[in-house]
Order: sequence, then C-alpha cells, then structure tokens
Amino acid sequence: MGGKIQGYLTVYLSIVLAIILSLFLTLFEGARRNTIRTETEVVMDISMNSIMAEYHRELFHQYNLLAIDSSYGTDVVGMDHTAGRLDDYLMVNMTPHYENLGILSSLWFRNLLCMYSETPKMTEVSILTDYNGQVFRNAAAKAICDDVGMEAFLKFCQWLQVIQINDLENQKPKEERKSILDQLAKYTGKEVQIEEDLWKELQVDNPTQQLDEQREADILQVVFSDTSGLSQKELSGVQMIYDRMQQNAVSVGNASKPSAILGSDLLEQFLFFTYCTRYFGHYGQEKQAGALTYQMEYLLAGKQKDTDNLRDVMLLIGDLREMANMIYLYQDSVKNKEAEAIAQVLAAIILMPETMELFKALVIMGWAYAESIYDLKQLYNGKRVPLLKTSTTWHSGLLGALRGEMETEEMKTTGLCYEDYLILLSALQDPNVIVGRAMNLVESDIRQTSGNSHFRLDACYVSVQAKVTVKSTYGYEFMIERKKQY
Repeated sequence: MGGKIQGYLTVYLSIVLAIILSLFLTLFEGARRNTIRTETEVVMDISMNSIMAEYHRELFHQYNLLAIDSSYGTDVVGMDHTAGRLDDYLMVNMTPHYENLGILSSLWFRNLLCMYSETPKMTEVSILTDYNGQVFRNAAAKAICDDVGMEAFLKFCQWLQVIQINDLENQKPKEERKSILDQLAKYTGKEVQIEEDLWKELQVDNPTQQLDEQREADILQVVFSDTSGLSQKELSGVQMIYDRMQQNAVSVGNASKPSAILGSDLLEQFLFFTYCTRYFGHYGQEKQAGALTYQMEYLLAGKQKDTDNLRDVMLLIGDLREMANMIYLYQDSVKNKEAEAIAQVLAAIILMPETMELFKALVIMGWAYAESIYDLKQLYNGKRVPLLKTSTTWHSGLLGALRGEMETEEMKTTGLCYEDYLILLSALQDPNVIVGRAMNLVESDIRQTSGNSHFRLDACYVSVQAKVTVKSTYGYEFMIERKKQY
C-alpha cells in the first residue's frame, strides 16, 4: 500500500510542477516582454532628452534661444547627424554596465533582455529659419514673453493707433515740401502791375532757405556735435542667412508652422521687436562684441555699415517727428495764426495774395522740421519725446526756426524713448524683412565666437521627432516614436 501511495504522489507532483513551471515560464516571459517594452520607452525618452540637452551654448548665452546645432561644430548639416547622436545614446543606454567588464561579464552575469536598436530615423524637425523665419520669431517672442507685461503692449497699440489715425506712416514731408516749392516757383518771373503803366517782375524767395541748407547737410553732423566716436563697423561680404533663404539655399524642416502667441500675430510681433531691443545693440546701448554695433538700426535700414544704418534711422525718425509736429501746428490755433501772419506778409510783399496758403504750408513745414531736429537731439541724448506734442511740450519759436537757429535748451518731457521709436518703426516695416535681418545678425555674431565659424541658423532645430525599432535576441520587437521640443 505504501508503494502505491508514493507512486500517486509522484505523478501528482509531476503534473502540478509541470503546470507551475509552465505558469512560471509564461509569467517570466511576460515580465521579460513588458520589461523590454518599458525599457524601450525609458531609453528612448532618456536619449531624446540627451539630444535636446546638446543645445547650442553660445546661441543661448547671447540670445536666450534654445536650439540643437545639427552640424555639431562641423561644416556639414543635416538630420543624419542628429540621428547618429541619438543612435549613440540609445546604444549606451541599452547596454548594461556590467558588459563593460569583458570576459567576467559572461561568467557572473547574464543579460536577460539582450536589446539592440536599428538605426533611428528623424521623421520631423522644426528649423529656426522655417516659414520665412516665423519659427525664429516665435522662439524669440517666447523667450521674452514672461518679462513683458500687457501694459507695454497696450501702449504699443495706442501708439500705432495714433500713427494710423493721423496717417503718419504714409506722409512724405520731403515730397510735400518739393511740391510746394515747385508751385511757388511758377510765380517767379511773372509780371504784376504795381501802378498804372508800372509792372514788376516777381522774384519769389524761399522763406525757409536757411533751414533748407541744414536739410541738405549730413543729418549726423546736424544732430551730433562730434561724429568721431561713432562706430565704423561693417558687415563682411559673406553670404548671410536671409540671402540664402531668398535663394532657397537653406535646409528646410517639415514640422507645422507654429501658432502665434495667444493667437495674436500683433502681440507676437510686439514681443519680437521688444526682444530685439533687449538682445541687439543700438545707439546708446551698443553691442561692442557684435558684428555691428548699431544692430537695431541695421534691422530697419539694412545697410552694411553702422554709420549708414544710424543715418537712415535718424532720417526715418526725423520724418515721423516732422509730420507729427506739422499736425500739432495745424491744430494749435495760436501757432497756426503765427504761421498765417508770416505767410500773409510774404504774400503781400510780392502782391500775390493767392500764394498765402502756399507760404503758410512752407512756413509750418520749416517750423516742424526745426522742432524735429530738436526732438532728435533729445532722443539721442537719452531723453523722451511724445508722439504728438502739446503747447507744454513744444520747444522752438517760429522766428528762430526760420532763421535756422536750432536751440538746444532741454525740456523735461515724458513720452517715448529712443527704443520705443525703434519698436514703432519696426512695426511699420515688412516683418519678414526685420526677421530676416535679425537672423543675419545672430548668425554673424555667433560665427565670431570660438569654434563657431561654420555656424548656420538653418542647421538649428527647435523640435525633433524620431522613430526607432528596438529588437531583442529573444524575438521581441517594438517600434517607438517620440517628439521633443524646447
């Protein structure tokens, strides 16, 4: 009997152990499969984060922009470089540390996963230069978004509204002045009757002649008493990113266009312009180490030389100030009558009352120009000038202005500073041109630093998406895709 019972137990234990072993092996294989899948996700995340951690240090240091330089300091760019870096990180993170022990690892340890990856592929990248630089503009706006309050944006909108209501951006004072002078010139040589049988040939003089002589002079000499200290830097002749973009000679990503911050294109533009005033140099806040010193002025003028850019921007602000001052003179009844009285005298001298309105317009333009020169001197001395003046902020007198006497007495006024005018002028330009020139400066400045002579903005990725297939010698295979962005 005892032998029979023992036989039954042996069969019973064999069956039970077989079931338990099958269950154990199934659970073990399931654990292996799930571990491989989990480790695939973890390793992919770690490797992608490692890729993003290789942002260009100089670009971040100078311009607070995070981007991967896919050239990695070489003169070759492309997604294959970044994919190769990702492949290296995948291999390192999938290889157990004990395998570095060499022959000892096979004696003491066993790799229960045996994972390896195929060559990863970059399926999507977003490059700073994509969409005519919209990716760059969006990244710059985000870099400064938290530092700029909505109050500054609302002021900016109010300034734009003043310009649009008064049509300041489309007025051309030089053309208007030429038109008035041409009309007055038609009266020169005409004969008018003074007395019976007595005629006189008219000679119409320009009452703003002394001011016009200053108009013909170099504006830099008019505003600055000494120009010897102005920067003489000049951009090199190397083809820059904006030129390459226009020639379709840049690398292009395949990510979707970034949406404007808070859905407002105007807000994003304002943030970008504000970003430029903070990270690019300009007169009064020069960037001595940059490719150009007056960099904001370059964004507006686009010339190669610092002095040319400074001169052109000074003329732009001067025209804006002249038109704004003319509007005030026409609206101020007292000053309007002063100009009218001078015009009546001038028309009476030549016995042509019909020329009074032409003389009045010319006198007002001269007066406005004289005030605009004073405004420029204020701005370039770090003072403020309101967009539209009042009787308390007006400075120059009519007779002194007509004599070309540019008073320099300073008045304490509130209003817009030089940076504010730069932002306003930027808003009146083609935004794509401003962005393109900004990218030129970034590329030029970075190339001047050590080890970055081959730097290209069209090699800088702000987001990457990669796909890789991970396999195991135990027969498992997983495909994983991840996207990371700054």
